[in-house]
Amino acid sequence: MFAVIVVILFALSAYVAINFWQGVQSDAWGATIIVREISEEPQSYFLLENPDPYVLEAILNPEKPVYINFFNKTQIDELVESYDTSNIEYDGQYYNVDLAYVDSIPDTLGVSVLIVVWFLFGLSALIVVVSHSRAKINQAPSKE
Repeated sequence: MFAVIVVILFALSAYVAINFWQGVQSDAWGATIIVREISEEPQSYFLLENPDPYVLEAILNPEKPVYINFFNKTQIDELVESYDTSNIEYDGQYYNVDLAYVDSIPDTLGVSVLIVVWFLFGLSALIVVVSHSRAKINQAPSKE
């Protein structure tokens, strides 16, 4: 019975460590578009008649980052560079487009420590099981 409990604890520790790491992962990384509304006509801007889905999502949700992971999924970065401005006009409204690269890798030290602690807990449980089993074998009466 003791061995079963220890094996369950070991499996649970591995499960928690793996699922914690997966829970920390997110799509909030890489190329990011953030659009801000501009109340007045800027000095320089370009007309954006047909924005790609990512830019349109950013326009429809101003101030909220739209994570696209890679800039090759949109042409807004090339347009901003070619027009030498990040101000756009879309549907009669002016916007400023910010392009950024976001690194959302979690606190790797904290995650690493958690994984190591859970691993050591599982390893300790395994050592206890082996020690307990050997103690039982050594205490068993000989059949001579």
